[in-house]
Amino acid sequence: MTNTEYLSKVLDTIETRDSLHAYSIRKGIKQGDNLDYLIDVVCGYFVEKEIPIEKLVNDYLLMIADIRSETALFLISGKYSCANQKEAFDKFYSNSEVMSYYMNGLLLSTILWRHHFDLLGFFMDNMDYYLRDKRINILDVGSGHGINSRIVADYEYDIDSFDVVDMSESSLEMAKSVISLNTVNYICIDAMIMKPKKKYDLIILGEILEHLDDPLSMLKKMRTLLNDDGVIWVTVPMNAPTIDHVYLFKSQNEVFDLIEDAGLITVDSTITHADNLTSIVGTFCKRYEIRGYKSRGYKVGKV
Repeated sequence: MTNTEYLSKVLDTIETRDSLHAYSIRKGIKQGDNLDYLIDVVCGYFVEKEIPIEKLVNDYLLMIADIRSETALFLISGKYSCANQKEAFDKFYSNSEVMSYYMNGLLLSTILWRHHFDLLGFFMDNMDYYLRDKRINILDVGSGHGINSRIVADYEYDIDSFDVVDMSESSLEMAKSVISLNTVNYICIDAMIMKPKKKYDLIILGEILEHLDDPLSMLKKMRTLLNDDGVIWVTVPMNAPTIDHVYLFKSQNEVFDLIEDAGLITVDSTITHADNLTSIVGTFCKRYEIRGYKSRGYKVGKV
């Protein structure tokens, strides 16, 4: 079975279980080279791991059920149900059963959800501007399923070091298979206590800040680990209730303000919308005092 055939069967199976959701997904899938690439990466992982389609669909729909439940609570209370990082770790990140279905569902969402797909597309289409023609150190914090690092690895940059950090052993195990690069260092640690002896040219914070009690401290920490001409790729969902989200960002200006407060400046950014409630900011950031950067012509900073 090819990766494309696998995806087709996944969509057909979702349709038998939730026809309205399947219709929404099919309407949003965007054809093109980025889709072909992500199908090969995402479905290639599931095929290689011999994950049955019925199991994957069940995992995905369990995640969808979680999101629907959390959304209902959020619309009533105006806040996320997960109180803090410790609760998220105790209930979810240290629970291999929950992490198994949740991470499978999240990885599949990178090709099924238009807003996730478009965000990855922006990253793929623009990161080369900041990374080409130099030897680089890379740090991926809270890597989750590892798709961001896999994208960087496939560009075959001149990489000096590649560190992938996560507090969940389950996530790191999955990332190892998704990234599929034997020169990557996988480290199970809280990034806030890291003391590397090097600086990084690319730091990835892919949907991590909303999982933290104090996202500003994380951004400040990452700023200290950034090379003078380095860049941080930050993605942050707003009004996005899920089982493990802790810090509520209500608007994109809150995200840009936090970045500025951390001593960083946005050089390129985009925003994608899941629906009338949830959206995601994706932004490349540099240290505030670094001048001479050249904007790519995208929306920059607050609106």
